[in-house]
Amino acid sequence: DLDSSLVGSEMCIRDSVRYGTSIDQVSMGRSPLDPRRLIPQSRATQGSLNAAPYVGDVVISELAYRPGDLDGIGTGQPAKSFEFVELTNRSHREIDISGWRIAGDVELKIPRGTRLASGQSVIAVSFLPNRTTQATPFREAYNLDSSIKLIGPFLGLLGNRSGVIRLELPVDPPEDQSYLEPFAIVDEVQFGTRHPWPIPSPEQNETLQRHTSGMLGSRAETWKSASPTPGTHELPIRSIGDANEDGVFNSQDLLQIMKSGKYAAAVSATFAEGDWNGDGVVDLQDLLDALAEGRYVGS
Repeated sequence: DLDSSLVGSEMCIRDSVRYGTSIDQVSMGRSPLDPRRLIPQSRATQGSLNAAPYVGDVVISELAYRPGDLDGIGTGQPAKSFEFVELTNRSHREIDISGWRIAGDVELKIPRGTRLASGQSVIAVSFLPNRTTQATPFREAYNLDSSIKLIGPFLGLLGNRSGVIRLELPVDPPEDQSYLEPFAIVDEVQFGTRHPWPIPSPEQNETLQRHTSGMLGSRAETWKSASPTPGTHELPIRSIGDANEDGVFNSQDLLQIMKSGKYAAAVSATFAEGDWNGDGVVDLQDLLDALAEGRYVGS
């Protein structure tokens, strides 16, 4: 916001916010963690209080940012080879994340053909997944079988004291700037090693693990430190129809999507606004699909 009063020939800035590329038709609001930033909101709330922050279908679910030398000190692979970033699909449907990217401390464009079934995870690593000299000790250290997909290599190193990791998806560029390749943030983790952040123990080979998916990835309360579990997770799968993610599909969810004003409006919508089948809009088919699941609880 700009103060219209002038001091000399200069305009005074009373307040300012920062934001990056946004997802089409998704509202932006001030971050509860940093009022200088705008972040996506779970649903449109024009003329009323902001909704909860947007948490996407695919989230960053585990980070090994300070692993020990898991195949023996001074032998085999260096400790940094055991770093990883885990992504998990918490939705009820399969999602193609081809062309998405991991950014921040490490950089990786997710390869073509990477699809995640409901509840499935993929592990981003610092080496070529088909390089057995690194993949074999990595899988052995974390007890991973061949069904757990590895993608990589990412460039860079995860910070040992603090850092930032973002998951971003490609969006269409402006019509007059078709040469651009913009990306919008789907999830972001700005982690640290000071209270209240949990601190993984390298001696115990602990990792940072997301134990709830309803809060921002940069909230310390979203995470815990525990023995590594790449390829598995405890995140609840989001149920079709449960727009407010309170664990039950009832009239409150229907009221929420109607209040969003996007039902049958042929405009882009989020899960919280009623797009439960993932086709980008809210219409009768979303309601039919949700009711067909048989989870509706009458009030």
